[in-house]
Amino acid sequence: DFFLRLIQEGILDQTQGIINYSRDFWMQIYALPRQRPDWACEAISSYLNRYLDLSLAAGQPNLFDRNSGALPQSQSDEQVLIESARNAPRAFIEYLLPFMLRVMELTARRENNLPWFDPVWYHRPYGKGYDIHHALLSEMEVALSNLAAKHPEDFAILVEQQLGSSNFETIQFLLIRAYAANGERFADE
Repeated sequence: DFFLRLIQEGILDQTQGIINYSRDFWMQIYALPRQRPDWACEAISSYLNRYLDLSLAAGQPNLFDRNSGALPQSQSDEQVLIESARNAPRAFIEYLLPFMLRVMELTARRENNLPWFDPVWYHRPYGKGYDIHHALLSEMEVALSNLAAKHPEDFAILVEQQLGSSNFETIQFLLIRAYAANGERFADE
């Protein structure tokens, strides 16, 4: 709780453009996904939402934009995301899906017909991505697929209550990938 409060109040904020490994959020929680992955998911959500708020305050809804987004770069973010999603897929979905939906809501291009595309996850590299937003999308796919395969009824409830009526193309992409993880159960969907 104290660590989350430090994040939310900006005490752990990094100065943009200055690399300070002692203040690198991802290094501070590097072992947490192995010890308490649910706590890691909550901390990551708090951190990403903090930097989204900072980015919005600066007039940039895409915190991942390398030129004008607020999110500091790190070499450890991908590994922490991978271990968090795979060790606590339910917590990963619970804490990070709302963040992703918020980013989609803020950045979606609503100019054309549905589904709406967002500039953050519009391009999906094959295999390993290049930045944190690629890792976040990839690991959300892993977590949702895990839920669909191992707990299909819980996944069906999540789809019914939160995702099934989404107009975002990124959510539709994630749903298709998760449905494919349990094709026998979700063939009709």
